[in-house]
Amino acid sequence: MVKLSVIICVYNTDSDMLEQCLKSVRGGLMDTEIIVVDDGSAVSYAQLVQSFGAKYVRTENCGTLHARLLGVSLAQGQYVAFVDADDEVSFCYHSGLCAVAERENADIVLGDWAFLTPKTAYVCQNDSTIKETFVTSDCLQRYFQHAGKEHSWYVLWNKVFRRTLLQQACQQVQMHPIGRQVFAEDVLITFFAFLYASRVANVHLGYYFYRLHASQQTNVNSFERFSAHVSQSAFVFDVMRSELEKLFRTVAVFIGKRGGFSRRKAICATGFWPERGQKSDVFRRQSLPQAHVASAKHCRNRRRFATTLPQKAGSGNICAGRLFPKNRFGSFRHIASAFSSLRQTFGKGGVAS
Repeated sequence: MVKLSVIICVYNTDSDMLEQCLKSVRGGLMDTEIIVVDDGSAVSYAQLVQSFGAKYVRTENCGTLHARLLGVSLAQGQYVAFVDADDEVSFCYHSGLCAVAERENADIVLGDWAFLTPKTAYVCQNDSTIKETFVTSDCLQRYFQHAGKEHSWYVLWNKVFRRTLLQQACQQVQMHPIGRQVFAEDVLITFFAFLYASRVANVHLGYYFYRLHASQQTNVNSFERFSAHVSQSAFVFDVMRSELEKLFRTVAVFIGKRGGFSRRKAICATGFWPERGQKSDVFRRQSLPQAHVASAKHCRNRRRFATTLPQKAGSGNICAGRLFPKNRFGSFRHIASAFSSLRQTFGKGGVAS
């Protein structure tokens, strides 16, 4: 089996930039599988790509997300990495990440990165992953810990993923009505990857160089593009909110006219709840990631369990069964805050404390 598959998605990228990208990725690692997915560019890069011994796949223009999903479906390596067609990596950058993934048995490994301009390259000092070294099994908590403020956690290009994990994450992405997603698709895929990951690590060996230039797809140079970016970000946060609501089901308390409990739903974070019309000790099990599933014994005493959660409307982020704000344009800050509240309520693993 090939050790690593590198997926490069290209759309009307300058040929010189793509050539520099391919040179840096190849970097003497001939056993690395390189897959270039052309998302319907105006020109063909077949000859350039094949000169580096890479696989060239051309598809109709459907957006970056579809191109990435196609690349993942074609990957054969034990690990998978992404590189943008206009970026570069330092020598043997990915081999260092793969070595740590094997040594630590990690599903995801993060590497260092830097901005690249025509004059210089510089590091973002506010990114804690560049300063610390960690190996953790508390993957989703670490993902939300910085509430979207640190690029390293949410982008695809500074990581290697275990292929089986990434394919599982991409299958979950495809269960949602994705359109022509060219913005925030990194967040959508990394969210599901961290959701299902068992172990995450990082390493300080080389840099991924993120090039800053005028023709980037992420640049906002018109109202139409700005509007599209906002809409696509909203879609991503809607998916994340929906998935976390499924995962961290909680008690919905309805306050009666006299201030007492008029109705209780024993909905616990592990996904068990009574079916309508059934006795309170009969529980149905949802299909959830194994790491977050506990036995039904934690919900046997529904009355005691219900009283451990906020009982007044507006108390914390858990209110009337909703974990997140109704505002469609939620952000990492909202989702991270709700996730933190759930952790305090249930403890690690989703079990009521």
